[in-house]
Amino acid sequence: MAEVLGQLIIYGFILVFTAGFYTLLYGLGKVFNKRYLINISYIFAGAQFMSGIAMITPDFFTTFWKITILICIVIYLFVPQGMWYIVTRIHKYHEH
Repeated sequence: MAEVLGQLIIYGFILVFTAGFYTLLYGLGKVFNKRYLINISYIFAGAQFMSGIAMITPDFFTTFWKITILICIVIYLFVPQGMWYIVTRIHKYHEH
């Protein structure tokens, strides 16, 4: 049990770390119009997704939690783009 818990902590850390860098690099790429930063951000998105999959692979979680985590990691793949869209539309609306 301790080994599984240790793995979950590591995967959870990697999940949060990579999701943060995905968002950071995507945002910086958009702000500074640097396509290479956006492309690098997708590497972190993939790592975030894979760490989430690794987290739900052991039999530690029930099916409910596995599905919940899977839905969350899939949705988060689209959060930076969605937030960029929302923020730019809000600022565009307030400029007029």
